[in-house]
Amino acid sequence: MKKRGKKRLAAILSLCMMLTLLPAAALAAGGEYNLVVAGVNVTSANADDILGDGKVSYNPDTKALTLNNAVLNSGIYRSFIKEGDDLTVNIIGENTINITSTYGISLGANALYLQGGGKLNIIQAGNLLQQGIWAKKITIDGVGLTIHSGADCIYSEANYGVAVEDGDETVTVINGAVLDLISDQYAPISAREISIDGSTVTARTKAESHHALYAWEGSIKINNSTVEAYAESSASPAVWAADTVEITGGSDVTATGGSSNTIYCDGDIVVNNSTVKAYDTSTYAYPAIYAYGDITVENSSTVTAESKGMRGIFTDGNMTINDSTVTASGTKNEGMVAIKGLKVNNSKLTASCSPGGSYIWAIVTGMLEVTASEITAYGGIDISDYYTLSRDNASFRITPAAGTLAELKTDAANHDGYAAVHFGQSPYSAAADFDADAMAALSSCKYVHIGEHVHAGGTATCTAEAVCEDCGRPYGDVDPDNHSFTNYKYNNDATCTADGTETAKCDRCGAADTREKAGTILKHKAVKIEAKDATCTGDGNIEYWRCETCGRYFSDEALTQQITEEATVIEAKGHGETELKNEKEATCTAEGYTGDRVCRDCGEVLQKGQTVAKLAHSYKDGTCTVCGASDPDYKPGGQNDNDSPQTDDNAMLWISLITASGCAAAAFAVYIKRKSC
Repeated sequence: MKKRGKKRLAAILSLCMMLTLLPAAALAAGGEYNLVVAGVNVTSANADDILGDGKVSYNPDTKALTLNNAVLNSGIYRSFIKEGDDLTVNIIGENTINITSTYGISLGANALYLQGGGKLNIIQAGNLLQQGIWAKKITIDGVGLTIHSGADCIYSEANYGVAVEDGDETVTVINGAVLDLISDQYAPISAREISIDGSTVTARTKAESHHALYAWEGSIKINNSTVEAYAESSASPAVWAADTVEITGGSDVTATGGSSNTIYCDGDIVVNNSTVKAYDTSTYAYPAIYAYGDITVENSSTVTAESKGMRGIFTDGNMTINDSTVTASGTKNEGMVAIKGLKVNNSKLTASCSPGGSYIWAIVTGMLEVTASEITAYGGIDISDYYTLSRDNASFRITPAAGTLAELKTDAANHDGYAAVHFGQSPYSAAADFDADAMAALSSCKYVHIGEHVHAGGTATCTAEAVCEDCGRPYGDVDPDNHSFTNYKYNNDATCTADGTETAKCDRCGAADTREKAGTILKHKAVKIEAKDATCTGDGNIEYWRCETCGRYFSDEALTQQITEEATVIEAKGHGETELKNEKEATCTAEGYTGDRVCRDCGEVLQKGQTVAKLAHSYKDGTCTVCGASDPDYKPGGQNDNDSPQTDDNAMLWISLITASGCAAAAFAVYIKRKSC
C-alpha cells in the first residue's frame, strides 16, 4: 500500500538518522547482549544495574529488562536488527523515557512484551519524527502506558528486509492495560492487526492525514474494553481496518473524525453487545461509519453515527440489526445507506437527513425487512437500487411481533411527521409485502414510521368495542358497565332520612339502573306523646315523640335519638293489698252478704261476695223478739211450735246451721286474703 510504503521509508530514514548519532563503540560491537538502554550497552558486567542507580536491570536468560521507577533520557533499542532478539520489559512503579533523537523502544524485526502493573511514560521532545515503540509484534499486558510521539506512538512493522511470519505484525493490549497515546504526525497505533481486550485505550492523532487506530492489512478487534479514537483534524478515518472491525463483549467505543470517515473498514463491521459512537465533525466528512462489506449490530448493542458532512452509516453490502438500537444521521446526504439490504429485527432504528434535499432520504436500501421493530426515518425511505433508482429487484416486508399489530405511517410534506397518517392497509396483523407502486409512493414521503401499533382512544359500550382514534378500527372487548341510561323514573320510595331512587333502562341493551334521586327526602313530622303513669291493670308510657311519616319513635324532640316502641311502655304494676267491702249480716227480715274483696289502690272488685239467707224469726208469745213480727201460727194459751224455747232437735238444727255459716264465711275470708297477697 502507498501509505504503508511511505511510512516504511520514513522509518528507514529515521533509523538511518539514529544510526549516525550512535557512538562508534555501539556500532562496532552493540554490547554483549545487543541491547542499548539510555545510551549504555548492556553487558554481563552491568546487567544487574545498567545505569548504576539500581533501577534498571537485564536478565539475559529470559531476555527481560526491568524498569523500577526509572527515568531514562534516551531510548531502548537493539543495536543490530536480527530476528529472534525479542524483549520483555517489566514495568514496576512510575517510569519515564525522555526521547529526543531516538525511539522510545525500538526492536525492529523483534517482538516486545511490555508487562507489569506499573506505568511507563514515553515523552518526545523536539520535532524529530520517531516512534514511541517500534517492534515486529507488540504486547502490552496490564501496563499503564502514556506516549507522546512525533511519529507513531506504537508501530508494529518489521523492516530492513528481515523475513517475518505473515500476521506477526500485531499490537495486542490486554489485562487491564491503560493507554493514553498522542501522535503529532502519524497514528497512535499502527499495525497489521490490532487487538484490545479488557483494557482502556485513548488514541489521538494530530496529523492531517493519519488514523488514530490503523490496521493496514488486518483487523481491529476490541473486546470488553473502553476505547476513544480521535482524528478531528484529519482527512483520514479515526479507525481504519483493511479486513474487519469487531467490537464485542460490552465494549464502549467512541470515535471522532474530521473530513473523512470516522470508522472505515474494507471488510465487515460487527458490533456485539457493545456501544459504539462515531462522530464526523467536518462539513466535508464522508459517512461516519463505512464498510465495504456487511455491517452487523446485535445482542443489545447501541450504535450512534452522526456526520456533519454526508451520511451517518454507509455499507456496500448488507446491514443487519438484531436486538439493538441504531441511530444514524447525515447532514448533507442520507442518514443511512445499505446498498444490498437492511434487516431490522426486534430493534429500534432512527435515521435522519437534512430536510428539503432532492433525492435524499433518511434511509436508502435495495431491500428492507422489518420484524417486530421500530424504524423512524426523518426524511423518508427509498427502497431501490442506489445507483439506478430501479425497483425491479427491490423488496419491502413488515412483520409484526406475535400478537401485535405493525403500523406504517407516512407524512408526505413534513420532515418531522407532524401530519403522519397510516399508509395502505396499516396497521397489519400479519406479514405485509409491498409492491413496486407502494414502494414508489413511499419514497415520495418526507417522514416514515414503522412500529408496533397500539390502539388508543375511543370508548367501548355495553354492546360495542371501542374504536381507535388513530386507525379507526374497533378493538378490545365490550364494556358491560358502560350503558346509556337517559329516561329515569321516580320510584316513590323516599323516607324521612333518605332520598328516594329513580330507575331507567339502557337505551342499547335494556339493562336497568337504579340511582338516588336527590331532593326527595321526606323529613320527620314529630308528634309529642305525654307521659302517663301505669295503673294496676293498664300500661303507662314515658314522654316521647313519634314521626307521623315513618312511624319511628324518638326520645327527644329533635328526633335524633331513635328508640323502640317497647322502650316507651311502662308496664302495669298489678293489684296491691285488698280489703273486704259491702259485708252485711243476715237477719230474720233481710238476707245477709259476705262482702266483696276490693283492691285498695284502684278499688276494683277482685272477688264478689255471696248472699246469706235470712235468719228464722225468734218468736215468743206470738211475737218475734227481734223484729216484732207476729207468729202466724201462734195459738194463745196453747202449745206453739214456734215458741222458744223450741224442741231440742230444732234448737240443735239452728245451732248447726249458724255454726256452718260462720265457718264458711271465715274460710272464704282467708282464701281471699291469700289470693291478694
